[in-house]
Amino acid sequence: MSVENEIHKDRRAHQRPRFFKEVKIIFNNSKCVYDAYLRNVSAYGAQLDTRMSDYMPSEFAVHFVSDAMTVPAKVIWRSRDAIGVEFKHAA
Repeated sequence: MSVENEIHKDRRAHQRPRFFKEVKIIFNNSKCVYDAYLRNVSAYGAQLDTRMSDYMPSEFAVHFVSDAMTVPAKVIWRSRDAIGVEFKHAA
């Protein structure tokens, strides 16, 4: 695990099991859809791995492909290849 991930992990209020599941990041009235991978998740937030993190707005929807569920999210942190989000319903 990288030092950056350790830093973010230490600030979490809730533990997150690790995953590697496909998700879609959706914004601009569903006109923009980007692929990402769910790295870890809790009821309150998630880490999304994406090569497009610099291009993502501060709020968007996360669509969980395997569960056919979409949840609004807010960016809490971002790095070159990942985004940490808080699910808006859990705030």
